[in-house]
Amino acid sequence: MKRVFADIPFSLRVVLAICAAVASLLLVLPSFVKSLTRMILPASVVLMLIAGGEALFMLAQHQSLVAKVRGVFFVMALVLVLIRWRIAPKGRSAPQFASRA
Repeated sequence: MKRVFADIPFSLRVVLAICAAVASLLLVLPSFVKSLTRMILPASVVLMLIAGGEALFMLAQHQSLVAKVRGVFFVMALVLVLIRWRIAPKGRSAPQFASRA
């Protein structure tokens, strides 16, 4: 793996690793701290972008098996983003289900 990532500067690798670690923690922490549920969507977007970038990078390096695994991570994060985006509050009041007669 050192040969694959040799073209990427060390500082960029550290920044990506820190972002991935923080985003992963923000996906897990809302199960313990209920006030952090609004952090799931941004964390999943960050993980989706990282996984997508890794998949494209691996495809450019002709590492098809590793790119497929990263592609699966990308799709999983994309599904999570779409689910959370759909149920995220839009800032308005809840719709009225009971009709007034």
